[in-house]
Amino acid sequence: MKTGATICATGTLPAHGQEVHAQVTIFPIIENLRTVGVYGLVEDTTELFESEQKLHQVDGQLDETQKYLQEILKNS
Repeated sequence: MKTGATICATGTLPAHGQEVHAQVTIFPIIENLRTVGVYGLVEDTTELFESEQKLHQVDGQLDETQKYLQEILKNS
């Protein structure tokens, strides 16, 4: 925080007995060239994470189907 840089991090947080995927951003509050505090923002990215997981799963299924169809064409 001494440099005045904004810090961003992503990860999981425990909440209500489950894990929540989140992005945390911390902004320094600077007065007279000194960091006097911080402002934090926590964004719930669970839906985005789950959508990306489903997309990767479907992508993997498409790759398998493509390989299967290529083998059928090759062997016919």
